[in-house]
Amino acid sequence: DSATVFEGFFDYLTYLTLWGRPMSQVIVLNSVGMQEHAVEYLQRNQVRRIDLFRDNDSAGSGLLKFFKEQLPAVTLIDRAADYPDHKDLNEWHVSKLKLRLRA
Repeated sequence: DSATVFEGFFDYLTYLTLWGRPMSQVIVLNSVGMQEHAVEYLQRNQVRRIDLFRDNDSAGSGLLKFFKEQLPAVTLIDRAADYPDHKDLNEWHVSKLKLRLRA
């Protein structure tokens, strides 16, 4: 019914470190080139909600657009809004760790 999609493997590992295993299906793309395969899987499994952890760059924006176009009936949560000043979830986490070490 729901899925958590990560653009990269390090973002998935960061998520596991911070919050543990998601209570949904997990897809790690490792490349935006895998987006078509992911969409096929999500459609086949009738996923209705997606939490998308993408990069804050042009490839990540393209991924978000592709998912919105291909899965219009799915509730798509763009988690990149949670780390707007960082490239991705992992970079955000590393920056927080560095701040703690300096304190």
